[in-house]
Amino acid sequence: MTTHVSGAVVRNTGVSYALTVGKTTTKVVRIKGATFVRKLPGKWVRLQKPRPVADPTTSLAAILKGLTGVQTVNASTVAGTLPPAAAKSAGIPTGSEPAQVTVTVDAAGHVTRVTVHTSTQAGSTPVAVTLVTSYSAFGRVPALHRPV
Repeated sequence: MTTHVSGAVVRNTGVSYALTVGKTTTKVVRIKGATFVRKLPGKWVRLQKPRPVADPTTSLAAILKGLTGVQTVNASTVAGTLPPAAAKSAGIPTGSEPAQVTVTVDAAGHVTRVTVHTSTQAGSTPVAVTLVTSYSAFGRVPALHRPV
């Protein structure tokens, strides 16, 4: 079964994303103090107990600060490892081995892509996890629309 998550940062500290598992897609908006969820097609529901939301900016900073063994891959990409303590502070699942991280920057020095390869446990089953985050639209903030 394939799982795909794609989303965007909301108000600099929240996230909006679509989670697709098989043929079912669920949209989620997490901001401080509120979580909205809907299965497609369907109506938005505000959860009574909002789920904690990772601050995307803080997570990126934790990854960049915690990266060790950094090596240059090419003119715009570096790779390194993320020790378990740094991964935990970035909200990344950890396994027995440090996460492998690749960071790509543009000519202006903006981080445009971060790829993390790690593993975790689901019960007694080891699970390989690949997280890919792309960054764009620097200096622009799109209009926010309240979930209806």
